[in-house]
Amino acid sequence: MCEEYSRRAMERHPDLPKEHRHLAWLPLDSADGAEYWAAMELMGRYAAANHAVIHRHVAEHLGVEVLAGIENHHNFAWKENHNQYGSGRFAKGRISL
Repeated sequence: MCEEYSRRAMERHPDLPKEHRHLAWLPLDSADGAEYWAAMELMGRYAAANHAVIHRHVAEHLGVEVLAGIENHHNFAWKENHNQYGSGRFAKGRISL
C-alpha cells in the first residue's frame, strides 16, 4: 500500500528533484489523499486488533494475567501543516508518506 500511494504522490509532484522525490505528499482534500488516510486508519486499527489477539493468546497460553497493555503499531501516517516558503501561508492537510 505504501508503494502505491508513494507512487501516486511522486506522480503528483514531478517537479521535485530526484533526490527528494521520496518526500512527495498527498493533499488530504484530494481523492488519493482521502483514500490513503482512510486506508492507513483501517490498517492501524487492524494492527492494533491483531496485537490484542496475539497478546491475549500468549497470556492465556502462559497462564498469566496481563497487568498493563501498550499499543505501538508501525502502520501509521500523520497530518502536517507547513509554512510555504516563509510566506505566512500554511498548506494544511498533507499526508507525509
